[in-house]
Amino acid sequence: MNNYRNFYETPQLFFHHAIDYNPLPEDFQMHLHIHYEIYCLISGGVNYVVENREYPLKPGSILLIRPMEYHMAKILNSDKYERYCVIFPGEILDFVDPQQKLLVPFNSRQFGKPNIFTPSDFSGDHPIELFKAMCVNDPSPETKRTAILSNLYALLWELLRAYENKEKEKENSTHSLTDQILMYINSHLFDDISIQSISERFFISPSYLHRLIKNSVGTSVWKYIMLKRLSVAQNEIQNGSAAIEVSRKCGFKDYSAFYRAYIKQYGISPTNDRISNIKDEK
Repeated sequence: MNNYRNFYETPQLFFHHAIDYNPLPEDFQMHLHIHYEIYCLISGGVNYVVENREYPLKPGSILLIRPMEYHMAKILNSDKYERYCVIFPGEILDFVDPQQKLLVPFNSRQFGKPNIFTPSDFSGDHPIELFKAMCVNDPSPETKRTAILSNLYALLWELLRAYENKEKEKENSTHSLTDQILMYINSHLFDDISIQSISERFFISPSYLHRLIKNSVGTSVWKYIMLKRLSVAQNEIQNGSAAIEVSRKCGFKDYSAFYRAYIKQYGISPTNDRISNIKDEK
């Protein structure tokens, strides 16, 4: 049975601070609605299911629910279950945020992920203080609405900042992975490496490997490797080394494949390139 410590409801805005002293799993079912929701756990043995994903929650965890997203609290034990919840339509922000930038953390993701923010995601005070500030002991509905809305705007701003920081960390992590892959390729440039072997080493799919390298250097993984090998090979050949020996040294198992790649890249055969440079030196 819900014990609402603070409750406000209109067709355009819903807020509650609720406590269940003996929560029962059957009282909490999957549901959805057409508005946005911010949920904050204060205490209790609860996981939260959003679409097909289940989030383990800790006190201070905040979940963002977008319109038409299935969700429910999954009760794990009979511990006191306390939480805050605010539900609102996007239009309620039109006056202060006509571009709806504050809704980016809700809208710029697929259904079911990633929905959760933890206390460590916030650089300053935890937004729980903003939930607390929504609770006003005043009989006036207008006063309650003002308290909820003013703190909701601040809460959405803090969530946007936390979301942007997480996105930057994700981007930096991706860059770090790309750097590691490129370093590995250049350290093993002439070894028997392949797209499959590189993918397996970094525990990623070949298609994801391709996207990382394409976004970083503007070309495919294999073309990146080939151009590097051919560049070294050309330098060796133009300095007088034999083409067959260079092809093996630069990681080409088959001379005919090396020969075709060399002509395609430089418009001249390896042997003629070598002869041409010898003549130029004379």
